Amino acid sequence: MTSRRTVMSTQNVTAAIDVLTFLKSRYNYQKLSRLFGIPQSTLVRYLHRKTAPRPRVAREILRRALELIRPEELVREYVAQDGDRGLIRLASDGQALKVLAYHAVGTFEGTRVMAAVNLDPPAIPLAVAFSLTTGCDLAIVNERPMCEVDKYICVTYRPESDFSSRHLWIPSFIKRYKDGVALFASSVSSPSPLTEFLTTIQNHGIKCSGIYSLYVREGIWNSIRFPVGCRRRAVLAER
Repeated sequence: MTSRRTVMSTQNVTAAIDVLTFLKSRYNYQKLSRLFGIPQSTLVRYLHRKTAPRPRVAREILRRALELIRPEELVREYVAQDGDRGLIRLASDGQALKVLAYHAVGTFEGTRVMAAVNLDPPAIPLAVAFSLTTGCDLAIVNERPMCEVDKYICVTYRPESDFSSRHLWIPSFIKRYKDGVALFASSVSSPSPLTEFLTTIQNHGIKCSGIYSLYVREGIWNSIRFPVGCRRRAVLAER
């Protein structure tokens, strides 16, 4: 059986090459060589998939890339252009998601994460990227059940702008991850449905190891009562 450490090493190598590809759209080879201390000829081989960096080198590439890209600026680029629709476009940028997924890995370092879970549909690609990067399992939450309702845990909530109740459907197999799940959101601009989601999984004995949101309203974010021990990371927080 492949160990989780082996999976992480393999995915880090892939993520490092993807991140270099992302940065190549902003810098030339000469600049990249100076930034990373890697010969231009080696970078060319990496980006043309003729060779791959060793796991140790891949981790250093990813660490340095986060310093160069700054995840909050990456998210701000998309939000500034098109608001919430910008977050949807970000969800389709595979290379940017690799950067954010690795940033999330750092957020949850030292905590037990058995599965990645999305709070909203635009966060599904990020949860998938995190799952692939870490080797943890994946539980996709939907706005309607994809099969029999008894195979789901239903979260009922009421948005502030709506008088009618809405639902989120969590696969019931999430109960096997009681020791910790990581929750991913594209945006938290109101207490619902995050508050109801946290309460529901807590009532089922499931620990939320942490939540990673691309964009939040600072006042709302600070008003939410998170479970004890739940790590929180808002990539971009605005008033």
